[in-house]
Amino acid sequence: MKMIKIDQMRRSVSLVTLSMLLMILISGCANSTVAQDLTVNVATAGEDSIQTELQLTGVLLPKDLVNISSKASGQILNMPKQVGEKVAKGEVLIELDTKTLEAQLQQAEAGLSAAKAAYASAQNQAALLKISLDQTEKTYLDTKALFETGAVSEGTYTDTTSRYNLAKKQYENAAGPLQNQALAAIENAEASIHTLSVQKENSTIISPIDGVIVSGDIQSGEIVSPGMLLLSIADLSTLKMKGTIAQAYLPYVTVNDKVDFKVDIYPDQIYDAEISKIGPMAVSTGKIFPIEITIPNEDQLMAGLSARFEIEVKGKPHVMIPLNAVVNAEGQSYVYVIKDQVAIKREVVTGLKNDTSVEILSGLEKGEVIAITNTHILQDQMLVKIATE
Repeated sequence: MKMIKIDQMRRSVSLVTLSMLLMILISGCANSTVAQDLTVNVATAGEDSIQTELQLTGVLLPKDLVNISSKASGQILNMPKQVGEKVAKGEVLIELDTKTLEAQLQQAEAGLSAAKAAYASAQNQAALLKISLDQTEKTYLDTKALFETGAVSEGTYTDTTSRYNLAKKQYENAAGPLQNQALAAIENAEASIHTLSVQKENSTIISPIDGVIVSGDIQSGEIVSPGMLLLSIADLSTLKMKGTIAQAYLPYVTVNDKVDFKVDIYPDQIYDAEISKIGPMAVSTGKIFPIEITIPNEDQLMAGLSARFEIEVKGKPHVMIPLNAVVNAEGQSYVYVIKDQVAIKREVVTGLKNDTSVEILSGLEKGEVIAITNTHILQDQMLVKIATE
């Protein structure tokens, strides 16, 4: 019985193994058939210089935009300029009430005069006490000499010593602490005058730039406080637009290059501009760099308008292939080189491109054959058929 069971188990295992082998063979044949049936169109990598157009879109911004905040507190007495009006650098924008500050300033100036008078009095007192001290010191020294010879009594010597010590203490007090207190009072008064003078100066708010008042929600009679936003002034004599360009374009654009731009609401008008800045470091996403375009605003365009810039770029001779031959995945670019009816996946570095072609900077040689159709379903080492046209 045991032998029969063992034979049955062996036959079962053999059948399972045979079934698995048949499935693998069938699957392999099926895959081979799919691979053999996949047809691709191909192109031969050539060499040429590409001509393309770099386009940037964005919003026109003022050359400078300055937010004016109050540095002092007080009531607005005068606002000679309103939103929408032009202002010149140094022109008065807002005047605050300074009556309270002027009264405080007068009080501080009076305190300074009193402190200076106290200091002068302390100096005079110290001078008089110095004269008295010198006289008392001479008497003390003479008395001390006589006492040591026995010519005067101990009581006389003690009394003279006490008068000398008192005169010395009075002089040191007048020459030291009293004058120091007077000097400190002078310094405090001068600091108060300086602070109040700055506050009074800040009560007249002037424009730091030439421009136009573009915003402000305040009125005469309103109370303002330090740090409160009052007005915004924009310099619209020059406009700018910021954008980014891919690293492939960096060799072909430089600062001061002339460019054309169009404003969306004036599609038939072409304006002149130039590249004013190219960022020295890529932005956080990598492989793209900041760029800034500057526009002389002779046509009085408004900030905030949407615009488009076009920069003509002509590349240098490089390996050139059709754009649809490149597959982009996970930040890398690939092509499939066809050799002996086998698709070989090849990583490449791309350069400039236009609507139909792309430069290959490395990874592909002139004359190599590449797939230009079905590239997104191709796999490395897959067998293919080349379409005949």
